[in-house]
Amino acid sequence: MEEVVASLQEVDTELQQLVQESAQILPDKERLQLQRETYRDGILAEVVDRLQNNWLKSDFTDKVMMLFYRRRDHLFVVTRLWFWIIKL
Repeated sequence: MEEVVASLQEVDTELQQLVQESAQILPDKERLQLQRETYRDGILAEVVDRLQNNWLKSDFTDKVMMLFYRRRDHLFVVTRLWFWIIKL
């Protein structure tokens, strides 16, 4: 069982590294545009804030925020961009 947990943690680490590398590959112009558009969208801006800080109690009753909260273990923020990783 410990080997399985260690293996899953290693996969998680590798996924996070892949996300970070992917964010760096994105050309500056496109990355900046994505960052701008993310922060212009109120909901996405809130999601990024929650991922970087903490989720609020009110998020558990907010229908929209609850959708992101339920997927929080698969969401990452790198260079002010958010990524959703689906693990198979």
